[in-house]
Amino acid sequence: MGSNTGDLVTRVQSAHLFDHDALLRYAADNVSGFPTNPSQFTISQFGHGQSNPTFLIAVGSGSSLKRYVLRKKPPGKLLQSAHAVEREFQVLKALGEHTQVPVPKVFCLCTDPTVIGTAFYIMEFMEGRIFIDPKLHNVAPERRTAIYRAAAKALASLHSADVDAIGLGKYGRRANYCQRQIDRWFKQYLASTSEGKPVRNPKMFELVDWLRKSIPAEDSTGATSGLVHGDFRIDNLVFHPYEDRVIGILDWELSTLGNQMCDVAYSCMHYIVNVQLDKEHVSEGLETTGLPDGIVSMPEFLLEYCSALGKPWPAANWKFYVAFSMFRAASIYTGVYNRWLMGNASAGERARNTGVQANELVECALGYIARENVLPAHPPSGKRDESPSYESLVDGTGRFVPNRKVLELRGKLIKYKWSSTLYLVIVQGNASAGERARNTGVQANELVECALGYIARENVLPAHPPSGKRDESPSYESLVDGTGRFVPNRKVLELRGKLIKFMETHIYPMEKEFAKLAQSDLRWTVHPEEERLKEEAKRRGLWNLFIPVDSAARARRELAAIENKQSFDQLFGEGLTNLEYGYLCEIMGRSVWAPQVFNCGAPDTGNMEVILRYGNKEQIAEWLIPLLEGKIRSGFAMTEPQVASSDATNIECSIKRQGDSYIINGTKWWTSGAMDPRCRVLILMGKTDFNAPKHKQQSMILVDMRTPGIHVKRPLTVFGFDDAPHGHAEISFENVIVPAKNILLGEGRGFEIAQGRLGPGRLHHCMRLIGAAERGMELMAKRALSRKTFGMFIAQHGSFVSDLAKLRVELEGTRLLVLEAADHLDKFGNKKARGILAMAKVAAPNMALKVLDTAIQVHGAAGVCSDTVLAHLWATARTLRIADGPDEVHLGTIGKLELQRASKL
Repeated sequence: MGSNTGDLVTRVQSAHLFDHDALLRYAADNVSGFPTNPSQFTISQFGHGQSNPTFLIAVGSGSSLKRYVLRKKPPGKLLQSAHAVEREFQVLKALGEHTQVPVPKVFCLCTDPTVIGTAFYIMEFMEGRIFIDPKLHNVAPERRTAIYRAAAKALASLHSADVDAIGLGKYGRRANYCQRQIDRWFKQYLASTSEGKPVRNPKMFELVDWLRKSIPAEDSTGATSGLVHGDFRIDNLVFHPYEDRVIGILDWELSTLGNQMCDVAYSCMHYIVNVQLDKEHVSEGLETTGLPDGIVSMPEFLLEYCSALGKPWPAANWKFYVAFSMFRAASIYTGVYNRWLMGNASAGERARNTGVQANELVECALGYIARENVLPAHPPSGKRDESPSYESLVDGTGRFVPNRKVLELRGKLIKYKWSSTLYLVIVQGNASAGERARNTGVQANELVECALGYIARENVLPAHPPSGKRDESPSYESLVDGTGRFVPNRKVLELRGKLIKFMETHIYPMEKEFAKLAQSDLRWTVHPEEERLKEEAKRRGLWNLFIPVDSAARARRELAAIENKQSFDQLFGEGLTNLEYGYLCEIMGRSVWAPQVFNCGAPDTGNMEVILRYGNKEQIAEWLIPLLEGKIRSGFAMTEPQVASSDATNIECSIKRQGDSYIINGTKWWTSGAMDPRCRVLILMGKTDFNAPKHKQQSMILVDMRTPGIHVKRPLTVFGFDDAPHGHAEISFENVIVPAKNILLGEGRGFEIAQGRLGPGRLHHCMRLIGAAERGMELMAKRALSRKTFGMFIAQHGSFVSDLAKLRVELEGTRLLVLEAADHLDKFGNKKARGILAMAKVAAPNMALKVLDTAIQVHGAAGVCSDTVLAHLWATARTLRIADGPDEVHLGTIGKLELQRASKL
């Protein structure tokens, strides 16, 4: 039986209490027919639903009682664009006044938060039935069929609305809905997990990557666009009290214009997974557990919907739409859990399990993607066969098996896996465990799921046995390096040791040779030893260590789809976090020549991350692979000589669309890497629309360096160093024609990409500066111990000892700041970590300059010449106070955040 709508209320939760008198005064003034001096005025809260708190208002005198529904935003800090009750009111009003779509009538909207604390609207109360459980318990089979068909027809009615005719033509953008929704809900997910509660699930990143590359073409054309409900499911429908027809569609918070197939897939979620707040875990849907008598199958439900609207059968893209629905549900549940942790979830304690369920939905989505068939290629031609045929329940030898899932699992076990026999024991009333055996049926099905998941795993056991007894708990010594400095884990400890040895054996001895070539007439060529060292670094597993853990999975998947994945195993680094990489990047920073040997040099690392995160399959194949292999190098073209480029909105370089191409005109300078003979691609930032909003004018595009119209005007020097063969170039672009397919992410997305690039890439500079400072300290101390002035070693002068100690204190403090910034970047993302990132970017170069300046002073004349690396390291550090964003910009960010924090105390 369905629940009467009036029975779904409880007392108002303490977190959602508001001023009843203020509401009464407002409603009496703004709702026609609302009692003005009632003797009875009660408010209770609907327990069903998870977004905007919803309340039942009972008001009147004596036996004359009226009921209304109030829906409001939750209290407290909310995610941007979430809980827009204003939009709910808009769509309900348009549908109610101009269509036959079944919706409740709305009476008034209040956007003044001073009335009851947040915006709200009041609508009619619909007396009817709501079916919380899609199994429709205690409902006759024939009525179950009617109810499901009514739900399909209600969805078709909603999707048939002419949005232009009813004033909703600008309610949202119709094309590229899925792309925007993926971006929006992933952003919401990141925001909900930005404080580390709940913890981010790495598999969510994997799911998002798959979705982004699998968006159906129909999404961009708008072929399936129209009004989208966003949360259409059977428990958001009010059915007539006695008749099996829908009288109201509720919960329009997520409504917009877009791809309507997303609604269709979401309405079918209960066929695939069962998610209930009062259950601890997500369980199997009706397709797996079995359809109750009378409930139509998912193909039959889809046929009902498609027939009502004349839409084509959705088999081709069904996997995407279902996986997208699970992804969005996981994002929503993560937000609900976050609100529960903060104490303002609409469902109160029922939201306790949503964190676990969100992660399980991600697993379910990935499992669904892995399925070979998810929907018949053609719609069903007739009535659903209630019982499986005999042939479908026997294996190849004619032996009976209890269901299709076991048949499928049995076949896979026999064909692919272990040769042991699968025994299915059916206990019929004589279990020795008695009532303790009650749960074994459910557990049996779950074991089948576990087995299928285990089969899907690529590796289940190491190829060779372990060499010795497992170390139960790492000793303290195992987590410190040779100097006693802490490192986060053994992997980092081992990599750090290998890097230090490589630097001492291969890099430091070659520095003078590299410098000699860089100062010769052949300086714009590559030393052959560098290429040899790169191959050695690959061989030792020290290649592409910068690739972060959340990008490594996508790298493996994308490259595996393009080439033989075995050829690229060494290209993905070690799947390190930014924090872990910080301990290694520091080592590379001790020499200006080292980073490129490990393929971890700027601007290549930032450019590779951009293509990895935002590039499409073709861009990855053409440019990312050779960059990851180290066969080519790249440049980043953003800064312009005629404007202050620290404010990127000043950029004047134009990127004009012309047919299937873009035409680029402008001048760039300080294009690092462009002088390198191996540089084959630039990422260029320019303006595609000078009239768009300020931060939507810029785009980024991949430009082949060999394109006609590109003129390298001159190499630029940094305090006299031209950094050959890497170099920093001034480049003019004169009617440079670039294929339109080279645009990254889309027009107007330049700032978005830049923000994604600035976090990890720019923090790498800080990490390397720690290494440069350490090199300075080491050279300074050795010099002080070997050189005498006025009859004693420099190290014996008290002023030097004091200066050295102060520098060590400052260096250690800055190192911790940089590592903490990396940790924040891992846990909270770029936006939330921007304050500490800015601190690191100010502190690191200034600290390094102090250390290197003192080291130069100790070396005397030798310090300012090319006989040591100090002058070159100092020039690099000084440049980063500008190139890495001016100190003044970073200090402004830090100060503003500090004031914001103080204003909230």
